[in-house]
Amino acid sequence: MVTRNEYNKSLKRTNIRGKGYIEVAQRISGFWEMFPDWSIRTEFVHLDMEKGQCVMAARIIDQDGTERATGHAEEQRASSSINRTSFVENCETSAIGRALGILGIGSTESVASVEEMNRALERQSENSTRAAENPAKPRKAATTNTEPLEGFQAATGRENAQQDALKQAQAELWEAVKAYAARYGMDALKVANDVKADRNYSDNPVALKALAAKYTSMAQAGVER
Repeated sequence: MVTRNEYNKSLKRTNIRGKGYIEVAQRISGFWEMFPDWSIRTEFVHLDMEKGQCVMAARIIDQDGTERATGHAEEQRASSSINRTSFVENCETSAIGRALGILGIGSTESVASVEEMNRALERQSENSTRAAENPAKPRKAATTNTEPLEGFQAATGRENAQQDALKQAQAELWEAVKAYAARYGMDALKVANDVKADRNYSDNPVALKALAAKYTSMAQAGVER
């Protein structure tokens, strides 16, 4: 049976900005070749078809039913042209790719896959295009708010609730990062900076909770990122 190191050396890499990335299909092929008795299980962490939001987890299970690796991914329908018709499918593909990368298949240079990087670059390109086509308009001078006090209080309450949800998600992620760093004797602040550079990091509480679950799972499973 081929080993992970042998298989990783045989993989075809796609150069993206000077770094070699592996397609998810190659990782899956190698997984079944090396671990025919294991399984890949995917599940929704969050799915809102109306808003076009999806967070998925992919779990690698061995023949004894033990979870060996977990990967998470988040996609939004409106984030790119590719996602407009297939954001759920793309989310599942990314989650599987990350789980297999964490397992050590096709991740000698990066856990991220070719598909992940291409979608990230497409989002950047489309955002740049939209920004060029719709330059920011000058802000209007502040005017006196004539809305009833009750309306202002209701709006403030919604903003406070959103901020509270964000702060809670950030706190959960920080605790997960500290547990992960302690598990491997790493600097928690350095890991936190790496997390902020993750493509899934945002001000979306759902995405932050998914990242927290990812680092908690890696810490518990004993799998280093």
